[in-house]
Amino acid sequence: MPVIAVVVSLVVGVAAVGTMSVRTEEAARLAARSLARGDSKTEAVRIARDIAGQHARVGILHGGHRIQVTVTSPAPGPIGEWGGIVLTGQAETGPESGGRR
Repeated sequence: MPVIAVVVSLVVGVAAVGTMSVRTEEAARLAARSLARGDSKTEAVRIARDIAGQHARVGILHGGHRIQVTVTSPAPGPIGEWGGIVLTGQAETGPESGGRR
């Protein structure tokens, strides 16, 4: 019975890591889109943290006509705590025409 509990815990942990990985990618994408529309960096960081969690770190780079957003977050649960795994999502875009004024 203990082996079954360990296997179930491992499966749940891997699923949580997979879900958080998708969330970091989505957070980076939506934050980059927000910046492309002309929103402030503060707003883009808020959007990213709403999706990836308040402990997520958000990096924003503006280079020429490109905007790059990187969101990093520790993996959830024991897998992240014991393994020290950090999940990263990145997105890159350019400013949208007709952005906010």
